Amino acid sequence: MCDQDPEFEFVNKIAPAVLSVLEKERFFERLDDLLCPADSSAERVTCEHSFNISVSILRNLAMDSDDIEDVLAVLHSKG
Repeated sequence: MCDQDPEFEFVNKIAPAVLSVLEKERFFERLDDLLCPADSSAERVTCEHSFNISVSILRNLAMDSDDIEDVLAVLHSKG
């Protein structure tokens, strides 16, 4: 994606709203809790270097496929 690409512009436009929803839903805390649980007896999920864990969390938050696609586009754009 380059900065003149319509998809790039769309992702940049929706990024603040998407990140706000993720923060409200505690997405990043949920992800951290799976990867590095505070409770040492809890099973730790291994990162697969994909968005599979993120997609699972987003589905549990009742997001539909289009919303998940938008979230993943924003996360990908942010590295």
